[in-house]
Amino acid sequence: MLVASMLRQAERRAATVALADLERSLTWPQLLERVEKAAGHLRSHGLRPGHHVGIAVPDNADFVVLVLAALQLGLVIVPIDWRSKTQERAALVRGFSLRAMVVPALLAREPGQVPWPMAETQAPVLEFVEPDADEPCAILLSSGTTGAPSGALVSRAAMEHRLTEGGNAAFPIAGHRYLSFLPLCFANGISQALRNLVAGNAVIIHPVLFTAKELVDAVKAFDATYIGIVPTTLRALLQLSDEQLAGLQGLRAIRVAGSAMTASEKRACVSRIGARLYHGYGASAFGPICHWSSELPEMPPDSVGKPYDWVQLRIVDAEGQVLAQGETGLLELRGPSLAMALLPVDGEPIALADQWYAPGDIARLDDGGYLYLVGRATDVIIRGGVNVYPELVESALLLHPAVTDVAAVGRPASGLGEEVVAFVVINRPARSEDLLAHCRSHLSSKYRPAEIHIVEQLPRTASGKVKRSELREKILNS
Repeated sequence: MLVASMLRQAERRAATVALADLERSLTWPQLLERVEKAAGHLRSHGLRPGHHVGIAVPDNADFVVLVLAALQLGLVIVPIDWRSKTQERAALVRGFSLRAMVVPALLAREPGQVPWPMAETQAPVLEFVEPDADEPCAILLSSGTTGAPSGALVSRAAMEHRLTEGGNAAFPIAGHRYLSFLPLCFANGISQALRNLVAGNAVIIHPVLFTAKELVDAVKAFDATYIGIVPTTLRALLQLSDEQLAGLQGLRAIRVAGSAMTASEKRACVSRIGARLYHGYGASAFGPICHWSSELPEMPPDSVGKPYDWVQLRIVDAEGQVLAQGETGLLELRGPSLAMALLPVDGEPIALADQWYAPGDIARLDDGGYLYLVGRATDVIIRGGVNVYPELVESALLLHPAVTDVAAVGRPASGLGEEVVAFVVINRPARSEDLLAHCRSHLSSKYRPAEIHIVEQLPRTASGKVKRSELREKILNS
């Protein structure tokens, strides 16, 4: 499907840029040629249809080229963070039965490692493999923050649905220059890049790590009209001056995904940056679930919008009983984009086909069919028998003008079970006492933090999610 789409784009847009990074720019015919050569490189190392191959190279255009080449050969791709340690990679090789792993040539020292880049004289592969739609094509790793990694085994049919239906349901994405700086080793990053290629957009891959000011500079340098970011990055952008944000005037659309956003953050983004804002919600095992759009003023800004038409959704209690509309419980999903199975790297596969899948979010649906995320089931703080969702505490603290980032976690407490402790990042002088007073004005007593710690930054994953386990450990060791 992907290669066929690129062939069509090459016929229509032969002289236009398809894929670029800081070092190269490829037209559609050039992209096809490079994909064919990369496929020949993979095949020369003994890889055949159905083999599992890890892709662990830096975030640049060649990461996408390798993904396309592997899919062209009928391989099952496993995108991997190229900075992962030797022990982590060994666990992935065992857990996901990797036949080979593509790594930077300077790091290729062990059997089963395919060096990259390839020799430019590599002979191309001219034939395209078209496996059955029900065959797996990818194992997408979760960007979670605790425990051993797990992968979602995605079929070709589900992947096609995610990249076509999931790409245009929120808004027609064709006609853009998409700047990608989300980690390509995670589902959101690689899916967004592929989705834009399928739509015929120019995709520019930028390294992951840079500041908000550097993001603005990159948007200007590459004439980007569309970007995908996480809420943490949006908050950093909103700390810039209006003069600095003027560098984003060429942007026509911003897609934010990865975690919840507050209504005030959405309003600030639209008013200060001016681009259309789309807040997406999805999961690596399911793909896009729903979206919120600034172009639809009827959508409540504190919701994550409405589920897509193909998504079957329900809210259940701890016993699995379906709850009435408006009640809060565990979110469960079903639909054509659902993964075939979950593959824990150190456990038995969990079949998902024709099952209800729980991504682990606590949520509710209102009478209008809008979805509200309340928190993660694993992050719930139980204080005196009451469930406290960290996101509610964090949203209240983000209303304080000095707070730019926040995370709330639970700490063991005699008699209560747990109590709430918050960590905040500030951009102007503020005392913990001031922030506690702010919480008294915005939160009922059961949700108020017992302590607030001011820190320089929060520990986060490469995809921007807070490492709450590190914060809990910090509390216990203090």
